[in-house]
Amino acid sequence: MIYPLKEWIDAKRGYGFGEKTFYSDHHLGIDHIVKEGTPIYAPMDCEIVSTLNGIQGGNTLWASFNDVDYGILVMRCMHLRELPAKAKYKEG
Repeated sequence: MIYPLKEWIDAKRGYGFGEKTFYSDHHLGIDHIVKEGTPIYAPMDCEIVSTLNGIQGGNTLWASFNDVDYGILVMRCMHLRELPAKAKYKEG
C-alpha cells in the first residue's frame, strides 16, 4: 500500500484523528493541507464509489478498498478542484 500523497510527510496538517474540533469532539480523519493541483494517488487497488459537490467539503470523493488484514476501508477526499470518474483504479 502506498500513501495517497507523495510528499505527505512534509505536508502541513490540519486536524488529526481524534482531535477536538470546533464542530466535533472527535475528528474522524487526518487533514493534509497541500497546494492546489497536488495529485492524489490510489494507495491500493480501489473503486471510487461516490462523488459529490457538497456544502461541507466541496468536491468530495469516497474510495473503497478491500484490505487483506482490515477488510473494507473507505477513504474520503474533500475540497478537490475536480472530481474523477466513478470507476475502478489501480494502485498508484
